[in-house]
Amino acid sequence: GSVAISPDRTRLVYVGTISGGPPKLLMRRLDQPNSTELPGTEGAMDPFFSRDGQWVAFLTGGELYKVPVDGGGSVLLGKVGIMTGGDWDDEGNLVIGSTNGVLRLPPTGGAGTPLLERAQGELFHTNPQILPGGKAMLLQVVGTPPGQDNSTVDVVSIADRARKTLARGFVSPRYL
Repeated sequence: GSVAISPDRTRLVYVGTISGGPPKLLMRRLDQPNSTELPGTEGAMDPFFSRDGQWVAFLTGGELYKVPVDGGGSVLLGKVGIMTGGDWDDEGNLVIGSTNGVLRLPPTGGAGTPLLERAQGELFHTNPQILPGGKAMLLQVVGTPPGQDNSTVDVVSIADRARKTLARGFVSPRYL
């Protein structure tokens, strides 16, 4: 959750420190040898790129922010508490995993609305990814007690919330 690769595969954003300072987001173009700091990202965790690669969203202090990759300050999107990874959908909304299930937030910020609620015995949903076409999402479901043995990788229909478990005992799913 501390590294993200841009959709066009030209940039890498990661959580790092400079001279022992607080963690922040650093960006490196893959054709360049050095990283640069993304301003206003102190305490950043769980970065993820927008679909167009122009923004990086991240969590700090229970708040969700986005920052433009080509310069400019970070923009507060809202209080989300604990976030466990995220994605952007085709309409530009942010989709985040949390202890409350999967939430959808408007691109300009504000309160999140439930996209998928936790079922009985589930602690949280992590790393939701909207699949191509926007009709389904891939995510990890962490059950009780937490641990790899009680984790599944599920695909969920956005229209009717129907779920299918693809794998058990795996973590951090990614669509490639």
